[in-house]
Amino acid sequence: MDSRERVRRAIRRQETDRIPCFDHFWREAREGLVLEAGAHPDADINDLFDLDCRCLGFDQSPRLDVKTLREDDREIVMQDSWGITIRHFRHKQTTGEHIDFLAKTPEIWRTSYRPRFAFKPERINLDRARALYDYWRRQGRYVFFQGLEPFEAAWHCCGPEEHLAAYAEDPEWIADIYRVHTDLWLQAFAYFREKGFRFDGVWCWGDIAYKNATMVSPKAYRELLLPCHKQICDAAHAADCDTLFHSDGHLQALLPHLIEAGWDCLQPIEVKAGMDVRELKAQIGGRMSFMGNIDARLYAANDLEGLERELRAKMSVAAKGSGYIYHSDHSVPPGVKLATYRRVLEIVRNFKVS
Repeated sequence: MDSRERVRRAIRRQETDRIPCFDHFWREAREGLVLEAGAHPDADINDLFDLDCRCLGFDQSPRLDVKTLREDDREIVMQDSWGITIRHFRHKQTTGEHIDFLAKTPEIWRTSYRPRFAFKPERINLDRARALYDYWRRQGRYVFFQGLEPFEAAWHCCGPEEHLAAYAEDPEWIADIYRVHTDLWLQAFAYFREKGFRFDGVWCWGDIAYKNATMVSPKAYRELLLPCHKQICDAAHAADCDTLFHSDGHLQALLPHLIEAGWDCLQPIEVKAGMDVRELKAQIGGRMSFMGNIDARLYAANDLEGLERELRAKMSVAAKGSGYIYHSDHSVPPGVKLATYRRVLEIVRNFKVS
């Protein structure tokens, strides 16, 4: 069974030869693992560990010029292609500190930002995309089309505070941002298909929750986000693609609505936010599959005993009857040792579900 069939069957809750494996890595973790393995610094870490999935996307930003605003030995402050002012620290990897956003009012959105989200083929490096796609197909990999769903894309424009405040103060503005980003996503997906790409799944990134709860209520989700998510899922399913939704945080309140929208698989199921794949399997395992929920803190500590307990306890439930793909509950963190990560994959690939 190759990766493509293995992942597809897992998402569709059909019998597989083993649990599929995929992961994301913080840059420092990737660099450290590649160095320790003695591989070329530019080696694809997915190939290095023979992971089952690959992802291919496009430029969803307003395509503004990237600028360095100031820098010193400690940090660099830049404005990215979304127009977000971000502070990065030179000697440690963290999520960039978002300082400012450009489209903080409906007027700026309408006049300066909205027109920049028209789909154009230049958003895709087609030659590079085709070379990667063909290479992955020869390897037998499961290939996702990936992108930001509209909630995530919206705050990249106006900022998280303005975004959430507008739910109460100006929901039509937010609805318009969501429609524009949904249309852009759909047009890019259609363009890839016109050029002969046949994806196995679509992967949408959208952090709609935090540690304790969701950022939007079920009512608000149904009114503003569900129609957009359903359009994306309907387009994917019409193309025989599985659908995977990424959100960190505690998602419990939105799970029935995510299923209604058409999401087939949930990732990464964050332990630190109180999510447990064993509970989800009991609640919705007949309607949704799962990827993740292995506590990233155990990798950073190189706690082999803890990782083995975590893996076996969760896989014995989550993978019963299929419907589970291995992944950390966020991204593999800096400090993880090569022996630790290899042991994780060994346990997963040799695990037999009773």
